[in-house]
Amino acid sequence: MIFFGTKKSGSSRDAIKKAGILGYHTIVLTDSEKQIQDKSSYPEVDLMLWCDFSNIDKIRELIDYLIKWQINVRAIVSFIDPYCALAAKVSNEYKLSNFSFQAMEKMQNKLLCRETLNNSIYNPKYKVLDKNNFQDYDDISKMFPVVIKYIESNGSRDVYYCNDLDSYQQYVNHLFKQYKNCIILVEEFLDGKQYIVEAVAINNQIIIEAIIEQEIKFINDHFIITGYSLGLDYPEKFLTKLRTAVEEILQLHNFENGPCHLEMRYVKGEWKLIEINPRISGAGMNQFLEIGLGYSLVEEHLKLSLNLTPD
Repeated sequence: MIFFGTKKSGSSRDAIKKAGILGYHTIVLTDSEKQIQDKSSYPEVDLMLWCDFSNIDKIRELIDYLIKWQINVRAIVSFIDPYCALAAKVSNEYKLSNFSFQAMEKMQNKLLCRETLNNSIYNPKYKVLDKNNFQDYDDISKMFPVVIKYIESNGSRDVYYCNDLDSYQQYVNHLFKQYKNCIILVEEFLDGKQYIVEAVAINNQIIIEAIIEQEIKFINDHFIITGYSLGLDYPEKFLTKLRTAVEEILQLHNFENGPCHLEMRYVKGEWKLIEINPRISGAGMNQFLEIGLGYSLVEEHLKLSLNLTPD
């Protein structure tokens, strides 16, 4: 099994370990020289190779080279941003899977995701900013409090809470300095409980695998996750609305095959999408769910990438 990237801990590394337990040799492609030099810290990785993920032709050459040397590639997959869609695309090219990579590409870009959900009840109010229009202070002032996001950020990085013009100007200027040709989303702040919804699409059938309430605190205008609560007994009305929301959001993305997780807020009895990612949530989520539910989510997602039937 070929993995595009890994982190030192969390769901992405759990997946590599699980692949070995399932009986597969593991190959990790990485663009981190540090990981190559520190290969001994990844004993479950059979082969680690440097790869330029910005050049898809070079990726294909490397995989062709492995196949030439009699390596029987059974799956190509990634569990980390921003390589999930890329791995799915390459996997499809080699006829190993049929993941919805175009939908995954939209999910990895916060602006494309919002545009996909235009006119949907699950979108918050939002405004798109660049260096030409970020000084539309009258419009922005009417939206406070807001959340501003760099459209290609991962996790909570480059996501800021602003409740006045001073904080807005501070963080917008910070993002414009940090990123060339930066595009920013300004979204209305949604006040309500936030949940992670782990889900998978199999031949257009949407299955909700877990619902996890997040404990969130504001620290220096950042949203910091300080705890998780695995819910198993929610009211039927709550669940029915959630199922409908998840199904409609994924259908609008044309997401027919693959894993994902949605971050949702329950606001005055209605669901709103905070963001969506085409993978299991990172950090310790897989271990958390394995303890809480008794099975490994990354193992079931690996089966999906192998065209096996998940349990």
